Amino acid sequence: MARRSFIIGGLALTLAASTLSGQTNPPLHGAWAVVEDTPARGPNAGKPMRQQPGIFVFTGRHYAVVRVLGETPRQVTRKDPANPTVAELQEENRIAAQGGTYEIKGDTITYRRIAARSIANMAPGNSAVDTFKIEGNTLTLTGPGGGQLKLTRLE
Repeated sequence: MARRSFIIGGLALTLAASTLSGQTNPPLHGAWAVVEDTPARGPNAGKPMRQQPGIFVFTGRHYAVVRVLGETPRQVTRKDPANPTVAELQEENRIAAQGGTYEIKGDTITYRRIAARSIANMAPGNSAVDTFKIEGNTLTLTGPGGGQLKLTRLE
């Protein structure tokens, strides 16, 4: 009887371990390259823009984003590194970067930033929400204002 209990217990542990190891990753898991940005506001509202380099990386619970903003590549423009002009600083600042944790409920993703280029994004209790849709290797993120980002899966 003890041997039978031992075998049943061993089978139960094996089944539990294989179930845990077989858990699937969240649908966003992996690396995604930004391929298109359709802003909700501004002069290009509703028009897909040619996107500059950007990457989103999602692990099981954490994410990181770095992307160049705008339709044109950033230019190395500082003529005098010690005294940058306003235009040079604006050019250098066309970058978004943040990382933190995320949570998915249905088709909604909530980002809680731990570190961000924008100080306001790191304020206690500050979070951002997008809805998402995955079709094949394309991820579409839609913000509350209706702007959309399209990304393609890298891995």
